[in-house]
Amino acid sequence: MFSNLNYLAVFVSGLVYWIVGGVWYAAIFSKQYQAALNFSPEEKDEAQKDFPKALGMHFLSGLITSLILANLVRFMGANSFLQGVTAGFWIWLGFALTINLNYLLFERRPKVLFFVNTGFFLIAFVVMGGVLAVWQ
Repeated sequence: MFSNLNYLAVFVSGLVYWIVGGVWYAAIFSKQYQAALNFSPEEKDEAQKDFPKALGMHFLSGLITSLILANLVRFMGANSFLQGVTAGFWIWLGFALTINLNYLLFERRPKVLFFVNTGFFLIAFVVMGGVLAVWQ
């Protein structure tokens, strides 16, 4: 299953996930995201203290996501950027959107979190899918 993968492409795609996440949450939607989290001052301090560990874990999750996406893109027969983008979209629709929708519906999380989080996964998955399809 994991043989014949381009592990450099998997690493770069994981890096893309990490960078997109940083730009998405820290630069583009920082205010909306922070407001939706509604952290107390103590929770903000705790999150700030744990931030380096969170960044490392986010990178690791990007590598794992990239590894699985690489296999799915290959199994879907995507070998062009557009086909990879399309594969990334379908994978996002079937997994990231639906999982986050359940959080919205059953955990009563703010709608802003739903849109910010699913938007991140959409951008990340389609770009990663494109990269992985082209660079097999």
